[in-house]
Amino acid sequence: MSKTLSNQMVEWNMIPWHKLERRVFKLQKRIFQASQRGDVKAVRQLQKTLMRSWSAKAIAIRKVSQDNQGKKTAGIDGVKSLTPKARLSLILHLKLTLKVKATRRVWISKPGTSEKRPLSIPTMQDRATQALVKLALEPEWEAVFEPNNYGFRPGRSTHDAIEAIFNSIKQKPKWVLDADISKCFDKINHQALLKKINTFPTLNRLIKEWLKAGVFDNNEWLPTKRLNPIIRGWANYYSSVVSKEIFALLDHLTFQKLQTWAKRRHPNKSKSWISSKYWGTVGNNNWVFSTKYEGKITSTLLKYAKTEIVRHIKVEGKNSPFDGNLVYWSERRGKNPLLPLRVTTLLKSQKGKCTHCGLYFREDDVMEVDHIIPKSKGGKNDYKNLQLLHRHCHDVKTTISGSRYA
Repeated sequence: MSKTLSNQMVEWNMIPWHKLERRVFKLQKRIFQASQRGDVKAVRQLQKTLMRSWSAKAIAIRKVSQDNQGKKTAGIDGVKSLTPKARLSLILHLKLTLKVKATRRVWISKPGTSEKRPLSIPTMQDRATQALVKLALEPEWEAVFEPNNYGFRPGRSTHDAIEAIFNSIKQKPKWVLDADISKCFDKINHQALLKKINTFPTLNRLIKEWLKAGVFDNNEWLPTKRLNPIIRGWANYYSSVVSKEIFALLDHLTFQKLQTWAKRRHPNKSKSWISSKYWGTVGNNNWVFSTKYEGKITSTLLKYAKTEIVRHIKVEGKNSPFDGNLVYWSERRGKNPLLPLRVTTLLKSQKGKCTHCGLYFREDDVMEVDHIIPKSKGGKNDYKNLQLLHRHCHDVKTTISGSRYA
């Protein structure tokens, strides 16, 4: 690493992020409270203050250049990562009046169908501006949403919606309407959406430009091959509801399909030969689909029915991540059924806080497990040597230690 680049890293990483987080959250909380009492003028003034602030711009840029999963995916400008120097430069040039660029379109296969769905990728600068606008708009709308609205909201999930439906229908049979809007994002009425947002003119024009931005369509993503990860993901997703019967049924259907596949693969082999080749006993479990090498089982297929059912606790009433009760929200995150066991265990042991910056993990924070003593230096892979950090905090720590694989 050159001396110049090293100095740039230090300059970006020396930013007192915990102070910036607190400043932005205080403004968000004030926006939330002003929106609750219907003070539109105060909401607009506070939103403008937040979006002009150096702190909010820095956090928005950190989110899209360090935290987000797509941070290395380029828009039409070809920029797929930002150096520390470029991040600092973008803070100074991030404005709501900048011209919006077209998005780059890629196509992703829909699971279980031959159809593909489009994904539009903005440029890094547009992503940072959108993240900045989100910081200002989200607390305004969180204050006025009705309690049982769960879509695309911080602190709420489909598990809350499932639990709300269960609580509503468990006493007696009721009709439930399950509706989906065909190609919602492609066909949504932009004018109606802008009228609903009803924000100040500069921001209104910017959002309108984003909605109308053109698309470059010249790339394609290939599907991955979603079976153990698919079973694990689906089972974890529904592990918080009454799923034992459906899990058992899915295991049965999977067994039948695998048997059919195995017979088609070996049409001249006996049933016992096929069973011996693909199924075995693991511990107390019989008929476990597995792969073998030299007679020994090397990997096994997960079973839905082995997933433990732990009921999800629905979010309380009108609680919101912007109400200031950070302890409540960090504890909720530690009970999320979609988080890996190692992450939830560390969340609980750290009482919902990042050990590097000391701040509570918030709903949209990206978390990473870090080895306190790097494995390259003899550190072990046990809980005593593990800690949960923000992704950006992990970047800082590993930059200092000199290894991204810490």
